[in-house]
Amino acid sequence: VGVGYFKQKFGIQRPFDFEETGGITTNLLYHTKYYAYHNIHYSVGIGYCKPLNKKYSGNFLAVYNFFNTYKQEFDNGGYTSVFYGNPQVRKEKYAFGNSVVLQAGLSRHLYKRFGIGLDVLLPIFNKWRKDAIFREDTNEFYGSNLSIGTSFNFIYQLN
Repeated sequence: VGVGYFKQKFGIQRPFDFEETGGITTNLLYHTKYYAYHNIHYSVGIGYCKPLNKKYSGNFLAVYNFFNTYKQEFDNGGYTSVFYGNPQVRKEKYAFGNSVVLQAGLSRHLYKRFGIGLDVLLPIFNKWRKDAIFREDTNEFYGSNLSIGTSFNFIYQLN
C-alpha cells in the first residue's frame, strides 16, 4: 500500500483552449508543446521479495494505481499570456486515471526497517480521463498502447 506524487507528462502537440489576455479562450493557432498532470498517487499491490544477500533484495510486483490530479500544465511552446503565463496552469482537483503495472527492481536495506529501491515499471493497463481544455467529453477515458517507466522508492518494512 502506498501514497505518493506522480507526474504524467504527454509530449503531444494538439490544439487546446489557451486562455489569452482578458480570459478569452480559443484553440485557434495554439497547440501544446507538452501537457502534464500532477497527481496524488495511491497504490495497492502484491509482490515477492527475494533476498540476494544481507543488504540487497530483488522485487517483483503487480500494482493497482489510482491518480487524483490537483494541478495541470499546458505549454504552447511560444506565446505567453499576460494574465495566465506559459505554461498555462490550472488547479482543478479530480480523479484523473488508474493503471495496473508490473514492476521489477532492486532494493537495498539501509537501517533497521528502512531501505531504498529502484524499479522498472511496465504498465499493462492505463486509463486517463479526457480533458475539456481539448474540447473532449470529461466522462470519457483513453489509454496508451505502450509505456515504460522507473520508480525510486523509500521503503519501511512492517515485519
